[in-house]
Amino acid sequence: MQAYPITKLWQAMTPPSARALMQSEGACLQPSSTGDAFVLLKLTRGQAFYAAKAAWARLFGEAVVVEIVMYQAALTPFDIETVAYEAHQEYRIPVSDLPRLSWAQVRPARIIGSLQGSMPSTLAQGLAEKTPIVNLGLRRNKAAQAGILQSL
Repeated sequence: MQAYPITKLWQAMTPPSARALMQSEGACLQPSSTGDAFVLLKLTRGQAFYAAKAAWARLFGEAVVVEIVMYQAALTPFDIETVAYEAHQEYRIPVSDLPRLSWAQVRPARIIGSLQGSMPSTLAQGLAEKTPIVNLGLRRNKAAQAGILQSL
């Protein structure tokens, strides 16, 4: 039996997009927000949590982070792009390609965490991929466990 390389990616998204993902039981990948032309799939979980906090939680009051596991071959048409600084990398996927990528999933996409509130005045810390607890910056030196939004 031949093994096919797989990759794990993360996506920050708005509550309406998360609801659409949940309605499909994770089978149909969604844009991060209604009307987006591109989906930004992060290479690290920490960058997805940061994007969720900096963008979607600020605009919508809450955001979620989704984990996507797919076959690496499905991503070959797309380049990894650097955003803002060298370590921040992502795939920028046209929304029109989401149905094809949905079929390339090894297992259904799943929500791994949620964030609420606005961006703190200092940068959030502890957003490394290997860190299960994230400092949401809600209060100085206060960490919180990310969980599923109750409103979903």
